[in-house]
Amino acid sequence: MSDDAIPSDSSARTANDRRMFGHLRNIRSACQYLQGRIADALKESAALSPKQRKERIAQVLDRPLLHRVDRTMEAALAAVQEIFAADPAEFEWSSDDVTSISLLWAQVQESLAA
Repeated sequence: MSDDAIPSDSSARTANDRRMFGHLRNIRSACQYLQGRIADALKESAALSPKQRKERIAQVLDRPLLHRVDRTMEAALAAVQEIFAADPAEFEWSSDDVTSISLLWAQVQESLAA
């Protein structure tokens, strides 16, 4: 049997599968960006007093940065909901993971707002 006769995993993906994977990659990338900025802020402020550390972290994690990440997250989550409305198979496949992502993102927002 030739390699041409065996479909690759990606050839079985639907257009909505590809859209979903793209949106999930956007979500992952936005979270990794934020995680990196938080790690940098903690590293930079490690030797500071608690008050100075809090101020430095607030400077690094300023509103524009958080707004950029939030915009990316909200756009991707909204796009995923549109896919769910159009494709019940996608909803069945990943709704639990998307709900977990949404709840975790809400928790992150609350933590950073405090």
